[in-house]
Amino acid sequence: MERARTLLDAQLNSTTDDRKVVQRDVVGITFEGDSTTAIRVTYKVPDVVQFLGQTTDHLTAYYVVAEVRGRFVYCVMSHYGDPVADKSLPPLLAEVMTLH
Repeated sequence: MERARTLLDAQLNSTTDDRKVVQRDVVGITFEGDSTTAIRVTYKVPDVVQFLGQTTDHLTAYYVVAEVRGRFVYCVMSHYGDPVADKSLPPLLAEVMTLH
């Protein structure tokens, strides 16, 4: 667990530029069937992105450490979208996690 958390912290620190962070919070999730927490960071990206028929300039990333199949892992999952309007996860993320 400690190694996974250290790797996650390193990833978070290397990808987070405070000038681009719109919001950062901790959210409860169910990941691969188990309850845990994720650090959710919403970034403002420099260019407007066209994604699944909508345009956005925000990227939301979920930084997760969890035990999966007997091993501790860390992962970063992200999606483009409007952080105010989007209250649910896109289909691919919804396959592995749900928000509480």
